[in-house]
Amino acid sequence: MKFVLTGPKCSGKSKLGRVLADSLSLPFYETDLLIEELFKTKNNSDLTCRAICTQHGEDFFRDLERDIIDRVSKFDNCVISTGGSTMLNKDSRQLLRFNSVLILITATIETLLKRLSEKEIPAFLLNKTAKDLFSIKASLVNEVIKPYADIIIDSSSLSFDETFDTLSKEIAPFLISASLNNKEDVKSLNLDLSYIESFLKEHFGLSSSVSLQHPFFVTVKLEKDNFNAVLDSTATALLSKKDFVLIPTETVYGLACLWTDNVGKEIICKAKARPETKPFQMLVSSVDMAMRYGCSLNPTALKIVTAFCPGPITIIVPSVDGVSKIGFRIPEHEFVLQLIKKLNAPLAGTSANLSGEPAALNVNDALSSLRIKPSLSIDGGALPKESLASTVVEIVGDELKIIRKGAISYDSLIKILK
Repeated sequence: MKFVLTGPKCSGKSKLGRVLADSLSLPFYETDLLIEELFKTKNNSDLTCRAICTQHGEDFFRDLERDIIDRVSKFDNCVISTGGSTMLNKDSRQLLRFNSVLILITATIETLLKRLSEKEIPAFLLNKTAKDLFSIKASLVNEVIKPYADIIIDSSSLSFDETFDTLSKEIAPFLISASLNNKEDVKSLNLDLSYIESFLKEHFGLSSSVSLQHPFFVTVKLEKDNFNAVLDSTATALLSKKDFVLIPTETVYGLACLWTDNVGKEIICKAKARPETKPFQMLVSSVDMAMRYGCSLNPTALKIVTAFCPGPITIIVPSVDGVSKIGFRIPEHEFVLQLIKKLNAPLAGTSANLSGEPAALNVNDALSSLRIKPSLSIDGGALPKESLASTVVEIVGDELKIIRKGAISYDSLIKILK
């Protein structure tokens, strides 16, 4: 398991990272120090990160930084502390976010400036303009990183010990998940196994139904006696707006996040090597929900919905603003349908396979094909080998156009419209 701490300057992330690493007996890496070491190796000269940037230019510095981020992103079982500016780079952010617990340590601008003054204000902050720029940058770091963070701690009114205590409590669920892969780790962390079992039972139903594909990537087998518990856990994962889930449907296994969750969509695209410009399917529980979220349905579309929904058909219609198109579907799978109803909001969905590859009919095939694993996967059992993806149709005026052949035949569709 990898913990990545980030945040603006003087948030306390580096000291917290060192203490956390020591408490867990894990190696600690500070990216700024690694950058300085890399510069020394390449140039036989000792310079701080600020001096490197000042003397050689920001582009030169960012090249070193990208090299270091690429290296540390491949590390496991460690604690990493990185500068907030590092995470403003989209590629660096994605490399460090995936397969890690991302922790944002933040504080108010007033607190950060006070801490700077207590240390000795750096030369670059001696004028008002520089302080304003520091404030803007610190605010930007918080704004950009928050949607990706698994844990957010505001240290403004906390002592260091209080901040560390808060961090320890926040990472406990991740440590519990990791411990299931190695019971010896549980002993070294002094965690109570009975507590772990009750934790899993409370959050996922039967503890025997839980397995781990990764230290904190959980796969839950969906059963009658844990249906509601798994439903609640899946809804909670989606509402966090930082991740995506793997779910069964009546057609194939799929990946899903909230329709309004742009971060989740971005991660899904990376997971299956999918073009970010390719639109997602909107999964809804009713026509009313589809219309509430921007779908415009004419009489032809309503005829198709009445005849085949819920079911394996995706209907592409104009958006209410007339600018774009939306493909929506009302799934027939009970778990997915109840999940959408519980959320009272649509999901963005796509098949759980690498782009261009065959769709997955069981949870193991889905997980093995993905470049990035979801934190929660729902195992609904193997789907029939003859299962087909949903038929995709587009409504153009009163006409129906087949975009992708699937479970519902063209003849069946035409018959309804006659």
